[in-house]
Amino acid sequence: MSRKKSDLYHLMARKETAQRAGILNETARLTQAHLQAEMLNEKLRELLNDRMPKGVLLAADLRSSQVLTGKIATEATKSREKVEKLAQDLAEARGELAKREHKKRILEDAALAAKRDEAEDAEKRAASAAPQIRRR
Repeated sequence: MSRKKSDLYHLMARKETAQRAGILNETARLTQAHLQAEMLNEKLRELLNDRMPKGVLLAADLRSSQVLTGKIATEATKSREKVEKLAQDLAEARGELAKREHKKRILEDAALAAKRDEAEDAEKRAASAAPQIRRR
């Protein structure tokens, strides 16, 4: 038995819904990772601001402070880059999600149109199969 066109469109729309669920999970994961990376980046910036030398320091203290501050600055740069990468990935995932939703709507509309066409065809077949009453 062959499938109706409307059934195929309906199945394709369901497939898009299933793929959309996976993208939703990925978007949620990326959102959480982005928030954590932003919080870490903010803490590192605060730590860097707190590490600014205050008052007179000995050369040894200044050197040890400079090494630690350099490491914190490096981590802050890496964290900022990670935040930017996650923001880009999140934007791409949201774009893919919107694209899938749009495709699903198009398929659902096509399924409805095909179902309407199938009903019209069935009516025409039924009308043509009905015996014609002839008047004389």
